[in-house]
Amino acid sequence: MKYKYTATTHAGEGRPANEDFIGAYEVEDGILAIVCDGVGISSGSNIAAKLCVASIHKDFCSSDDPDYLKRIKLSLSSANEMLRNYSKEYLSGETLVTTADVLFLNIQNVYWGHIGDSRIYNIKNGTLHRMTKDHSLVQQLIDEGFLTMKEAEFHPDRNVILKALGEVKDVGFDLSKMHFNKFDNYKFLVCTDGVSKIFSEEELESLMKRYDINECTEQIKKLISSRKTPDDYSFILVGVE
Repeated sequence: MKYKYTATTHAGEGRPANEDFIGAYEVEDGILAIVCDGVGISSGSNIAAKLCVASIHKDFCSSDDPDYLKRIKLSLSSANEMLRNYSKEYLSGETLVTTADVLFLNIQNVYWGHIGDSRIYNIKNGTLHRMTKDHSLVQQLIDEGFLTMKEAEFHPDRNVILKALGEVKDVGFDLSKMHFNKFDNYKFLVCTDGVSKIFSEEELESLMKRYDINECTEQIKKLISSRKTPDDYSFILVGVE
């Protein structure tokens, strides 16, 4: 099985620094994609994501556990502890906080971990599926029946997240896996909210269905640039052949 992938990260319009950080790596016989979005509640938010990606990559690759989902779980837990320790040692009580999404494709299986409001999507035979649920206030209000999906798009608290790495010692994150058939023409997208809040899912489906990995990447970048988003944006696209 062969993989094609692209990795893109860019500071938002007028922003002095990019608080996102991403990494795409060929690991063993698969692809490891990590996307983190630093939460701007401290002076160290621009390094939280970078430290987190480095920690997850190191711990995932240094493990020889054949259970890849367990590797992701331990890597996320370790990154959470690292951020908390870094904050205590270097930031005088401030807290390094970041979202984190980790995707690993191996042969015909995909494993992922998620915390925050970045997202993982897949498109199978032209149909888009969201693989993660936002840990956000508006998602909670949707789940409880107080908001519709449309109302959530314009809610004043749409950027409030309820979970992230670095906040508390015993943080909870989502873990899952699935089997996929390479003949089903899969693509995977791991992205920050700087992408998911700019595009509707219908738009993403159209782009991912119409274009190959490289051209889809260019189209996403072009459209985000034309819409002059103030948020940083980052995404990794992976195609399976």
